[in-house]
Parts: sequence; structure tokens; C-alpha cells
Amino acid sequence: MPLITLVNASRSYNMTQGTVHAIDRVYLTIEAGDYLALTGPSGSGKSTLLNILAMLDTATGGEHRWRDTPISGASEAQRHQARIGQIGYIFQRCHLIERYTVAENIALALSGAVLLAAERQQRVTALLARFGLEDHASHRPSQLSLGQQQCVAICRAVIADPPLVLADEPTAHLDAHQTAQTMRLLSTLHRAGTTVVLASQDAIVAAHAPRTLQLDAGRIIADARHRD
Repeated sequence: MPLITLVNASRSYNMTQGTVHAIDRVYLTIEAGDYLALTGPSGSGKSTLLNILAMLDTATGGEHRWRDTPISGASEAQRHQARIGQIGYIFQRCHLIERYTVAENIALALSGAVLLAAERQQRVTALLARFGLEDHASHRPSQLSLGQQQCVAICRAVIADPPLVLADEPTAHLDAHQTAQTMRLLSTLHRAGTTVVLASQDAIVAAHAPRTLQLDAGRIIADARHRD
């Protein structure tokens, strides 16, 4: 059974200048354990497609299934319930909460997990150490650089070990070292069985994924596997 299936899926927006087809008649199957990159120029539909896969948005046409369960007609509450513990999302913008420390922001993703406090702390510390940020655990987001904030958001997305991780331009604000650490982390998760879907305009970043989808004007124009 595929993890995600899109059949003739579209997402349209009614604008003052007319109807915009952000996603246009997309057919896509993602198996559990896949690692794929969405590529294409700005405005090609990458972020919209990720939001649909994340169940943060809905297709306005066609069919969307999650583990063989129809999502297209699901309510926002039903989609939220389906996402819990299943999807980690690395957004283009970090969406960190200023009133919480770095460690608290990351630990928020563990709120539904049955874990001892010591294990929560151990997970947070281990992830921060990957990016050399363990000494910033008690800082507020505004005390970090944009790249450091993005690293914290990445930690938050993966700390609960969700079966699906979605990443929208995850390295856009990172330096070379942080980018390398992020790609190693995603590869490690993939090898452990996590399904990874990332969107990137950076060809070097996209090349880490064994499967690449090229989008243009909301359509998938190429679907290639480079290696297993």
C-alpha cells in the first residue's frame, strides 16, 4: 500500500486576475521509505504540492489518499488528527515561538509522546549537538541567526521520529556546514526507514535524493530515479 497517492490532483485559487492553477492534474505515488526531491523554478508549485502532501492544504480537484484513506474530502480537524505523530514539516520560515527557549521549541513536537523528561532532554541535546547549537538551548529564537533558527526548526520537525518528513527549501538560509549536517540528517533518517520529500531549487541539495520530480507550471514534467 502506498504511503501517499495523488490521482489527477489539482489546486486552484480564484484571484482578481483569474484562476491560478498552482497544481495541475498531478499523478503521484510515494511509497513508504521513498526519498524524493521536488525541483523547478519559483512558482512551479513545489510548496503547494508539499502543503497538500502535509495535509495543510487540500486539492480542489482529483483524489488524495494517505495510507489508502481518502483525504480530499476530510475536514480540517480530520486532517489535523491524521497528521499527529505522522508528519514532520520543515517550513521555509521557521515558525519558532519567541516566548519559548530553543530547547522548548524543539520539545513541543514531543508533546504527544510518552517519554521520560530525561529522554526528552537527551533527544533535544543530541539534535542540537549535530548543528553545534547545544550551548544555545536556553536562548530565545531572536537571539539566534536566521540559519541557526532554521536548524532549530529542522530539529523540531524530526525529533519525534515521524514516518514522513517534508522539507521546503530546508537549506535556503544555512551555511555550508549547516547544509551538510542537514543533508546527512535527512539521509540518516531515510536509511532508518523515514520517507523524505524535500523541495529545493538547489541542484546540489536535490541530488541527494534518489528520486527527483521536476515541476513546471504546477505539473510534474519528469520523474526520475537516480539510484537505489
